[in-house]
Amino acid sequence: MPTDYREPVESFLRELTPDIDAAALYLLVERYESLIQRLSECISAVDGGIRSVSEAIDGQTSAAADAVGVSLVRALHTSTEKVDGTAEVVRAYADAVEQTRQRLTVVAAIADRELLAGTVLAAATGDTTTLAGAEHLAARTLSATAAELDRRAAQISQETVEETGTEHGQQSGGTPMNPGAMMAPTGAALAGIAAGRSAAGVGDTHPPDADLVMLRARAAVLTATQPPEVAPWIRVAVGLGIDQNGRRTVVVGTSEPAGYLRPGVVPEPHEVVVGDGRAPELAILGYFRDAELVPLAVCAMTPPPPEVAAVVDESGAHAVDPGGHEDSPDSAP
Repeated sequence: MPTDYREPVESFLRELTPDIDAAALYLLVERYESLIQRLSECISAVDGGIRSVSEAIDGQTSAAADAVGVSLVRALHTSTEKVDGTAEVVRAYADAVEQTRQRLTVVAAIADRELLAGTVLAAATGDTTTLAGAEHLAARTLSATAAELDRRAAQISQETVEETGTEHGQQSGGTPMNPGAMMAPTGAALAGIAAGRSAAGVGDTHPPDADLVMLRARAAVLTATQPPEVAPWIRVAVGLGIDQNGRRTVVVGTSEPAGYLRPGVVPEPHEVVVGDGRAPELAILGYFRDAELVPLAVCAMTPPPPEVAAVVDESGAHAVDPGGHEDSPDSAP
């Protein structure tokens, strides 16, 4: 019998509480909303400018100016809609994370009460049946509550794919999707959702912020878990590639031959591990080439040699800043 009846619940909460920063996601939504406002102002300015030019001239020149203006305004409207859609996805996921935290808190309080009753009864009678049942119930209810976040993330992802497919004239649900395939304990579920939005537009290979967060987090975890006695001599990197159907693949690269990972360095089930003794970035790009994937981004916590950085740049992959400066307010559009 535990010395503290709260011990089982506290242990479950440590394992099940989402480590995703909902506040950071809400801040990202605010940045998207600010960008939408600036795009709207730009649309008004362009529209007004074109009208002024058209009124000042006439004939074919005026018609040409009108056509250019209409095309530009339409493109700006499309960009605004895309940013707004992304903001909605991020907000929905942030809400799901926050709701999961709140529900876990409520369920934990109820479980604490039941465990206390079982502990008191066990101390008074020596019968631990009620206490064991309370522990089992706490495990089941807390696990089910935490699993709701995965279900909600998959739902958001599927809704996003269906919405995007409809916008592109496809049948709802016609785009292949593996909801939550990009999920990882560091909060990469958001990357899977963002991937869903881009599945219908593979031509856009600029990775969204969520993907940058995921890659940076995975690179940090893989680097931090290297055994200290060999850590100074081993480099790891994480890359993201996309195929012609919009499916994304996460690849872990190591500087060790044959993709060997030291004990304690554990890849996620959906990750591919590669390594050929060269820089991990080169191994990742080699895999992308062989698998006919378009490289989207590569991240390593330690900077590569200049010649390797040049190869990454030539590949078209986004070199993710491990310091997160892409996502800093100073770099916001």
